[in-house]
Amino acid sequence: EKPYRLRIRGPSMAHLMALGKVLLGQRISDLPTIVSSFDISMSEAER
Repeated sequence: EKPYRLRIRGPSMAHLMALGKVLLGQRISDLPTIVSSFDISMSEAER
């Protein structure tokens, strides 16, 4: 009837893991724009 355990994960951890692949081959001047577009919440990602 009720689930024994339920895990809800926010999107910030997935975004943080994908960031490394996205940044490959990009110019350094583009890094702040790319990183800020991901809108990563560090307090959510460290759970």
